Amino acid sequence: FGYIVNRKTDESYAGLRVMSLGILANAMRASSIIPEFVRGPLRPVLLKDLNEAETCPNAALQAARCMEYFIRGDRDTMELNDAFECARKVGEARHCGLMEQADRCISSIR
Repeated sequence: FGYIVNRKTDESYAGLRVMSLGILANAMRASSIIPEFVRGPLRPVLLKDLNEAETCPNAALQAARCMEYFIRGDRDTMELNDAFECARKVGEARHCGLMEQADRCISSIR
């Protein structure tokens, strides 16, 4: 959890953070339940990853995989949609997987 919430810029830390986000996304897919005590601290961090997709598209992809399970029951879908659109644009230019995941999330909002 610490690797995800703490956004250090060290290259080796960034790699561990992307892997941690992947593990979190897999756990969320398996359980489909996000308790509020997890949602609260993670939501802003994951949104920041999506909005900064240009800097690290791999982290944005894993953040989008996690955020897919935040959509249902979220209080501000407009903010989510904007973040997914930002990530989608980067995905179109640089990362096919990110584009596909962002499209999936945008479709879930509508």
